[in-house]
Amino acid sequence: MSGCRHRKILVHPRYQFVQLALVLVTNIVVTVTISALLSWFYLLAWDGAVAYNHNQHIPLYVALFALAVTSLTVFFSLRQSRAIAGMMHKIYETLDDADRGVFPDGRLEFRANDYFRQMADPLNRCLDRLRRSRADAILRARLDNLVGEIDSGAVEPAAIRQALHAILRESADRGTPPGAD
Repeated sequence: MSGCRHRKILVHPRYQFVQLALVLVTNIVVTVTISALLSWFYLLAWDGAVAYNHNQHIPLYVALFALAVTSLTVFFSLRQSRAIAGMMHKIYETLDDADRGVFPDGRLEFRANDYFRQMADPLNRCLDRLRRSRADAILRARLDNLVGEIDSGAVEPAAIRQALHAILRESADRGTPPGAD
C-alpha cells in the first residue's frame, strides 16, 4: 500500500447536506438574479435583436460560468463542512469511548488547520481527570474490600501488608496517591 490515507468526505451527512443545500440555494438565487439582470439589460438598455445577434453564445457562457462557480462552491463547502464535522466526530467518539471506560492511549490531537483545535487541551485535561477518577474508584474499591476482610478477621497481618503495598505500588505507578485529584 502507498501509505496514504483516504478520508471520508461525508463524516456527518445530515450536517454536511444542510450546509451544501444552503450553498446550492444561494448559488441558484444568485444565478437567477444575474440572469434576470442580464435579460433586462439586453431587452431594455440595448435593442435585444442587435445585442443577441452579436453575442449568441452569451447565454451558454453565463450557464457554464454559473455551473463552474456552483461546482467550486459545492467542493469547498464539502471540504469546510468536513473539517468541522470530522473534528466533532472525533470528539464524539473519544467521549463515547471514555464513557465506557476506554480512554485513548495518548493525548487527543487535531490537525493544524482544524477549526476549534484549541478544544484539544481542555478535552485532554478532562480525559486525564476521568482516568484518574476511574483509577481512584478502583483503588478505593480494593481498599474497601481490604477493610471488609480486616473487619471480618479473615486476613493475616502479612496479607494485609502485602495488599497495602500492592495498592500503594499501583497508586505510585499512576503518579498520584489514592484520592488526590
